[in-house]
Amino acid sequence: MEHIKKEIPGIRGYYADDHGNIYSRWGRGAGGYKLVERLHLMSPLKSNKGYYFLSIKIGNGIYKRYGIHRLVCLAFKGLPPSSNYETSHLDGTRNNNVPDNLIWETHSENTKRKFLHGTHDRGYFNSRAKINKETLVKIKELLKTKKYTHKQIGEMFNLNRVFITKINSGYRYKGL
Repeated sequence: MEHIKKEIPGIRGYYADDHGNIYSRWGRGAGGYKLVERLHLMSPLKSNKGYYFLSIKIGNGIYKRYGIHRLVCLAFKGLPPSSNYETSHLDGTRNNNVPDNLIWETHSENTKRKFLHGTHDRGYFNSRAKINKETLVKIKELLKTKKYTHKQIGEMFNLNRVFITKINSGYRYKGL
């Protein structure tokens, strides 16, 4: 069965299909790159946050990095309502870039959706978090006892005093 392919608005020579693939009509010929008839499938890279992306030539030697999800959403949903909108994955799966899984949402709406399906990057869920949930619970229990200084608790978990103070004040891991 043939994939449905649509041109990506505003990005000449690039197409997305209904399976989340991106194609290019740019080919190398005499005198440099030019548009050719045949579409070729592009190979995206994966970011450290789990999103697939491509670097697309937008000018004379100028490349711009685009998320595959954004390119597919542009092709199948059209331009976003305003520059305040971003592409959101309805199911929270970052590599599920089929058109039915993508919508335009504001950053606030997208963040709320991430909380609903548990893919937000905050607190101990953060990919760069210093501690996990179990450690946070232990630290909060020790803070409640008031038997230890922030420095002593920090030393128990190989964390600095300031980090423990921020947990205690609610500046870090607030509401968790």
